[in-house]
Amino acid sequence: KTQSRPELRKVDPRRLEKYKRGAPNKKVVLKSLKKQNFILRSERKASSAQARAAAAELLLPLEAGYVEAEGDEKTYRFKQTNLKSNVDINTANSIYDFNLPELGPYCIDFSRNGRWLILGGRKGHLALIDTLRMTLRTEVQLKDDIRDVCALHNQNFMAVAQRKYVYIYDDHGAEVHCLRKHDQPNKLQFLKYHFLLVSVSKTAMLRYHDISTGTFIAQHNTGYGSCHVMNQNYHNGVIHCGHSNGVVTMWSPTMGKCLVSMMTHRGPVSSLVIDPSGNHMVTSGQDGQVKVWDLRMFKKLHSYRTKKAVTSMDISQRGLLALGFGSNATIWKDCISIRADQPYLKHNFNNQCQVRTLKFRPYE
Repeated sequence: KTQSRPELRKVDPRRLEKYKRGAPNKKVVLKSLKKQNFILRSERKASSAQARAAAAELLLPLEAGYVEAEGDEKTYRFKQTNLKSNVDINTANSIYDFNLPELGPYCIDFSRNGRWLILGGRKGHLALIDTLRMTLRTEVQLKDDIRDVCALHNQNFMAVAQRKYVYIYDDHGAEVHCLRKHDQPNKLQFLKYHFLLVSVSKTAMLRYHDISTGTFIAQHNTGYGSCHVMNQNYHNGVIHCGHSNGVVTMWSPTMGKCLVSMMTHRGPVSSLVIDPSGNHMVTSGQDGQVKVWDLRMFKKLHSYRTKKAVTSMDISQRGLLALGFGSNATIWKDCISIRADQPYLKHNFNNQCQVRTLKFRPYE
C-alpha cells in the first residue's frame, strides 16, 4: 500500500529514520502460516505508518506557525502588505488600520478571549470594538483625560484611569462605579484570578480593590515618587513597578513593604514586561537599553540596545517579544532565554505617529 501512494515514496529518508518504530522482525519461516501472515501484515502497517508520519511533518500540526525566509532573505524585511497577500483570509482580516489623529495618543487593551479591543484616547475618546466582526460596540466621549484602560473579567466591564479617579464602565458606555480611593491614577492592572483591580498613582500609592465585593483591600506607598510603569506577573500575581531612579519593585497586597527591589537601569525605567512562565522579566530604560532578567536568581541574562528609548513592550503567549520605540515596532523571536542577533519582524510607521502602547492579541 505504501508503494501505491506516490507522495509517500517522495519522503526524505532522513525524516523516515526519525519515525522508525524499532528494528524489523527477523525473517524466520514459521510452521504456522497464519502467524507468518500476521507478522508480515504488522510489518507493512508499521512501514506505512512511518511513511505517513514523515509525510505529515510538512504540515507541522504540533508547532506554532511562523514566518520563514528562503535562501538569503530576512524575515524582518517582509512588510505587512506582503504578509497580507500571502496568508489565509482570516489572518488577512486581522491586519487592519485605524486612523485616529485627533484624540490620541491611545492606550489599548484586549479582553481575556482576545476578541474585544478597548481604545482609550488621551483626550477622552473611549471605544469598545469587536475585532472578530469588526463592529463598534460602544463609543463615548468622556471629556476628561484618559491615562490607561484595562479590561476586567469579560467585555461587559472595563476600568478607565482618568485624571482624578478610576471609573468602571459597562459595554454600553454607562458609568457603573467611581473608585474615589484610587485618586490620580497613572496605570491599571487586573489580577484575573484574584478579581483585584490594581492602580498606581501620581502620588506613588499602589492600591488594590476587590471588584467582586467592592472591598478596598490595601494601599502601599512605593516610596519612589510618581510611577508611570507597572505590569503583573501572570504566574504568581505579583505587581512590578518601574520607577524614575531605575529601580523595579515587586509588590503583594498582604505585604506592607516591597517583596524585592532591583536596580535595573541607570536612568528612569520606561517599560517592563514579564513572560507567561513568570521566570523572566524584560525592562527598558531611558538609557536605550533593553535588559532580560532571570527572576529565579534576580540576575541579568543579557541586554540589547535600541536607537531610542523603548516606550512599550509586550510578550506573546508563544514567547515573542515586541518593542515599540519612536515610530518603529520590532518583534524578536527566541530572545529571552538566549540572546538573539537580529529581529524577527519590523514595522515602520514612517514618522506618521509615535508608538505608545503595544499589545499582542491573545490566541492570535
